[in-house]
Amino acid sequence: MAPPAPGALPLLLLLHLTASSKLNTPKVLLPFTRGSRVNFTLEASEGCYRWSSTRPEVASIEPLGPAGCLCSQRALVQARSSQPTRLTTIISAEDTLTGEVLRCDAIVDLIHGIQVVSTTRELYLEDSPLELKIHALDSEGNTFSTLAGLVFDWTVVKDPEADGFSDSHNTLRILKFLESTYIPPSYILEMEKVDKQGDTILVSGIKTGSSKLKARLQESIYKNVQPAEVRLLILENIFLNPTYDIYLLVGTSIQYRVEKLSQGKITEIAMPSEQYELQLQNNILHPKGDPSLPVAKLDQATSTVTALQQGQTNLILVHKSIRMQGVSRLPSSTVCVVAPAYLGFTVHPGDRWVLETGRLYEITVDVYDKSSNKVYLSDNIRITTELSGEHFEVLQSSLNGSYHYVMAVKAGQTTIDAALTSVVDQDGGVHTFPVPVRNQQDVEIYVPILLVPSILMFPWQPKAGVYQYTIQAQGGSGSFSWSSSNQAVATVTVKGVLSTGSDAGVSIIQVFDVRNPLLYGEMKVYVSEPSAMEFTSCQVEAHVGQVLELPLRISGRTSVDRGELVPLSDCSQLELGVELENPGVFSPLEGRLKPTADFCSGVRLKAEFQGYTRLVVVYTHGHVRLSASIAIAAYLPLRAIDPPSVALVTLGSSKDMLFEGGPRPWVQEPSKFFRNVSAEDAESIASSLLELPTPGNSNQHWVRVLCRSLGEQVITLTVGNSPTVTSPFPVVEAAAVKLICALPSRLALIPVYGSPQLALSCPLLQQSKQLVPVSNYHNPVLDLAAYDQQGRKFDNFSSLSIVWESTNKAIARIETELPMELTLKEEGNGQKKMQGLQTVVVDREFGTAAISATATGFQQPHLKAARAVLPGPATVELMLVEDVKVSPTGLSIYNHPDIQAELLIQQGSGYFFINTSVPNIVRVTHEETRGIALVQPLLPGSVTVMIQDLCLAFPAPAEAEIHVSDIQELYVRVVGKVEIGKTVKAYVRVLDDSKKHFLTKYFPVMDLSLKAASHLSIYFLFGSCLNQQAECCWLMKETSFLQCDD
Repeated sequence: MAPPAPGALPLLLLLHLTASSKLNTPKVLLPFTRGSRVNFTLEASEGCYRWSSTRPEVASIEPLGPAGCLCSQRALVQARSSQPTRLTTIISAEDTLTGEVLRCDAIVDLIHGIQVVSTTRELYLEDSPLELKIHALDSEGNTFSTLAGLVFDWTVVKDPEADGFSDSHNTLRILKFLESTYIPPSYILEMEKVDKQGDTILVSGIKTGSSKLKARLQESIYKNVQPAEVRLLILENIFLNPTYDIYLLVGTSIQYRVEKLSQGKITEIAMPSEQYELQLQNNILHPKGDPSLPVAKLDQATSTVTALQQGQTNLILVHKSIRMQGVSRLPSSTVCVVAPAYLGFTVHPGDRWVLETGRLYEITVDVYDKSSNKVYLSDNIRITTELSGEHFEVLQSSLNGSYHYVMAVKAGQTTIDAALTSVVDQDGGVHTFPVPVRNQQDVEIYVPILLVPSILMFPWQPKAGVYQYTIQAQGGSGSFSWSSSNQAVATVTVKGVLSTGSDAGVSIIQVFDVRNPLLYGEMKVYVSEPSAMEFTSCQVEAHVGQVLELPLRISGRTSVDRGELVPLSDCSQLELGVELENPGVFSPLEGRLKPTADFCSGVRLKAEFQGYTRLVVVYTHGHVRLSASIAIAAYLPLRAIDPPSVALVTLGSSKDMLFEGGPRPWVQEPSKFFRNVSAEDAESIASSLLELPTPGNSNQHWVRVLCRSLGEQVITLTVGNSPTVTSPFPVVEAAAVKLICALPSRLALIPVYGSPQLALSCPLLQQSKQLVPVSNYHNPVLDLAAYDQQGRKFDNFSSLSIVWESTNKAIARIETELPMELTLKEEGNGQKKMQGLQTVVVDREFGTAAISATATGFQQPHLKAARAVLPGPATVELMLVEDVKVSPTGLSIYNHPDIQAELLIQQGSGYFFINTSVPNIVRVTHEETRGIALVQPLLPGSVTVMIQDLCLAFPAPAEAEIHVSDIQELYVRVVGKVEIGKTVKAYVRVLDDSKKHFLTKYFPVMDLSLKAASHLSIYFLFGSCLNQQAECCWLMKETSFLQCDD
């Protein structure tokens, strides 16, 4: 087919527009009036039109639209005819865009009759009002399009036909739309405002009866038009209860009630009544039914219908008055008698068999026929229902077993079993069903859904999603759906992950169990600016090296107008400033504490040095500035110094134990500081805290423990502070040591050897020799110690009584004026052990003497009677010798590697330590077998060789001054003249840098030679040393001048 010509396109468009544009009516019939104007609105479906009337004097047309607009979609037709006769005009509407013309005929005619139309002619008391409307007809019976604007007179008049009702004109009242909840046409509201009535009104019943309503036109031209009348019947609002169709089993019954609605309340009408009567009508029997019996019977006294056989019948409420039976329609109900087919179960609330513990439920067992109609369960049927006593607590059950009011008490899965077994007649006879109708219902019970936590508070951040929190949903079936009431404040995912939004405010997060929406939990999420900040109650003390965690609680308000303060759940993204008054005590660490249920963030600090300081945390954001401060302390760990672990004392002796470190007195309340000593057996010891040797040094703690009975136990020192407002969780540290109270198994006695300055010991200590050399010039000191069976040395044995004896008092004796001195000596691990130092008096005699120490008992009177096995005496045999001597005490040595000088060591113990005052001048070698010390020069200089006797106590070592030197000067002594051919002696001396002569034994290594200083011939015959001091001579002939070369 050929394409359309270009000129045909506008035609097609015009046809399309013509087909789609329509007016709301093709003809308008308007009433003729003189006192008022009746209007009708014409409206096109689309487009903009210019309106016109062929006879404006009959009906005018006015566009409805904005002022100054040349076209409109709507227009107002108004009757303007002045002649009481039928006249017609044509209304045209031309589309300004397409030129399309729409037409409507407007007819103006006289009203020849009016009538009232309504949806019903019966009104019920306390019911909604009835709308009445007037329709007007012309002489040909045509209905006028509108009566808008015409004034009518509506009146309630006496109904002469209502003989059965008194005061019938007072049973009805006319309502204004302004007084109701209904919306009338706009012109009616305008007329009611000026107390006029239009063609539409509302009426309501006041009391039962019949009433007549009359409507008349007010226009004088229509004074001959007959008024319109309508008769309305006002009835009580009566209904049967139950109102629905009833299904009964054979032998069961139901009692009906007749009720009415009065003043918004339902009241029951006592039956039998003087006005009403119940009747059974229209029996329809089952195909296998007995024609001689009705389907059901009615007991008028109780309004009870009893089913006799299967079938159907109607229960009808009728007026006893014959007149009222014809004018009213009273309620009725259908009664069907059926056979049971199956059982059904319902639960309320929820209607789902996913239940919640702790909640009350109504469980109903329903009976259905084969068409799934629910059977009314009368009290005389019997249903056996088995409910798990473990999962349900039955609070109430109906007589027929169909209803149970229960509480779910335990979570789990269970089954409800039910069976319809029988029907009990009025005489008590039980009619059992040949086959009981049975069914089961599976039930799932869960604990209530709980959202943890119940409230969340986050600081406001302009960016969404800064904070996230996984909400824990506990209970329920585990299948949940999540929702947020305010997505701008917080959103939540299907997995319960909450994210903050960009707005501040509150959002309610709800989680519903998918399997039963009645099982739900909810919580509130607040997003607010931080309003308060404080440190939570926490530990504020830490030992040096430990990390101290200080949690922060920052709170926001639930509303901007000073709402309740709620702690923030997470504030880890807030920028916090940390300031320390004394930075040396603690050092801040990177990172913040992870939020918990008690705090939203916190700072971490490391204790560096003992002391106190104040920590200040500051938060600043815009106009908000918050700060919190807290006092914190660092201390050294509490540890046992003396003893480190075990202390050993004799019965009746004590141990002064030293502990260091531990918490210091709290700076804000020092009176809360305490130190406690405890023991496993407090009766076997006596303990006390000693005053500090150094006042103000709270780092040391001295504890004195006295042994009262033999045994072992742990002594514990506890140091700390009692709780205070500023330190609610103070640190309490404890250190424990073992105290052993025992008897010594042996005593040990040794001289005090060595030089404390050299930190050397006498070799005799390792050799355990019984014959020990001591100086007969100085009173030796013996060291007494006590040991137990394991070889452990006693810390204190002062309770023992020690008796000293000597076998040779002539050379060594114990004098009472010099008793044993008990002192404490520190061991290598810091523990102090007791030693008994006894001085032995000597008289510079030579010989041997045995000194013994014997423990004879205890010094305390209450211990002397103790039967204890004490160790035997400790004995040491002393050999008195002179102090060590060295010779020579001074020596000058020529500096040459082949030179060796000998120092003779005499007397002493034979165990020596040789050292020099200056290193690297000489090398000293001790030859013990020869009793000498060989000195070999290394460098020029002076040095003191010191010989320490390791096994004798003397005030100073034996010393020899050694001077090492090169040749400083040479001297030649000879006669001035000599005869030729004769010989004379030439003497040579060699001096060191101190102008001292070298010994002649060093000359061979000096390579000395004698030469003539002139050209004369000199003959050196031989040379020889005259003595050991420092002089040698040569024989020579013919000399004039001599020089000696080295």
